Amino acid sequence: MTSRATKSNANGPSEVARAFAKTLNLGLLYADKKGVIKFINKKFERIFALAPKIFYGAKFDDMIAAAQGLGELKSFENLKNSPLNSSDFIVKKGEKSFRLNVSNVLEGGVKFDGFILAVIDVTHEKELEKKELEQRRSVLVHAKTALVESGCETPQILIELKRAGGLFCVSVSDNGGGVKADSDKIFELFFTTKNTGTGTGLSVARELAVKKLGGSLELENAANPTKFTLFLGEI
Repeated sequence: MTSRATKSNANGPSEVARAFAKTLNLGLLYADKKGVIKFINKKFERIFALAPKIFYGAKFDDMIAAAQGLGELKSFENLKNSPLNSSDFIVKKGEKSFRLNVSNVLEGGVKFDGFILAVIDVTHEKELEKKELEQRRSVLVHAKTALVESGCETPQILIELKRAGGLFCVSVSDNGGGVKADSDKIFELFFTTKNTGTGTGLSVARELAVKKLGGSLELENAANPTKFTLFLGEI
C-alpha cells in the first residue's frame, strides 16, 4: 500500500525540503497538490537523466515527459487518483533496478496536499533473486538427470518450501537411483560419478547458496528419496 506523510502546517514544504537535503542515498521529489515540483534532489536528476535544477517549480507532467524511464507514471492526475503500489513498481535503467515509493502528503492528516516520490536502488535484490533462481535450476537439473539415468518407471521430482525455526528451507527430492558417493565429496569441484559429467554442477550450486544467498546447500538424504535442501536465513 502507498504510505502517507502528514503536513501539519504551512511551513511543511520547506521543512520537507530541508529534511530531503540530508538524505543522500535516495532519489527524492516533492510535488504539491497542484502538481508543481517543490523539491527534487541531485540523485533523482542523475537516475532519470534530468538536467540539473531545471525542474524546480516546473509541472510534474513536464518532468515525466523529459525523464528517461518514468513513462509508467503517466501524469500527476493519474498518480494522485490511483497511487502506485511501490512494491510492484520497478524501473529498469540499464543494468540497474530502482523501486519507486509514492507517499501522499496529507494536510491535517486528511486533505491531499501533494506527494513525495522516493527512488531507491534495488539492483542487489534483483541480482540475489537471479542467483537464487540459478541455484534452484542447477539442483533441478541434477534431479532430472538422476531420474533419466535410473530408468525409473514413474519418475517424480518434489519441490518443498517450509520454515524451520528461523530458517527458510527449499527442498528438491527425486526417486532416482540415489547418490553413490560421500555426501561431502559430491560438492567438490570437478568430482563426478558420471562418464560424461563435468563435476561442476553441485559445486557451483553450493557456491551460489553460500556466497550469493548467505545460506547453505546440503544433501539431506542419499536415496529413497534423494533430497537436497537449500537453507536460507531470515529474509
